[in-house]
Amino acid sequence: MPGGKIQRGETAEGALHREIQEETALTVRDVQFVLMQDCVEPLEFERSAHFLLLNYTARATGTDVTLNDEAEEWRWVSPEEASAMDLNIPTRRLLEAVWKSGLETLNPVPALP
Repeated sequence: MPGGKIQRGETAEGALHREIQEETALTVRDVQFVLMQDCVEPLEFERSAHFLLLNYTARATGTDVTLNDEAEEWRWVSPEEASAMDLNIPTRRLLEAVWKSGLETLNPVPALP
């Protein structure tokens, strides 16, 4: 999942758009806030720190993904496929919150013409 830091003077939603564009070359719309996670010294992360995660859902405006050097692979997955994956705890919590809220009915992949 794309993500990153909010830059000085940038809004959280502005950072979301920028990070997704930088990491995947995608633009998104229909952004919805889902969950804030307070992660103190999470074992799954690459460094020991206190992270405040602002989690959103969004709909991609296209399907052509170009990864930057922060990821090795990507794929679109269904909620069922995602639940079977080896995910870190914050990602699993986000997906559970999305499913409980009913937002899983939002297909992140745009309809093809």
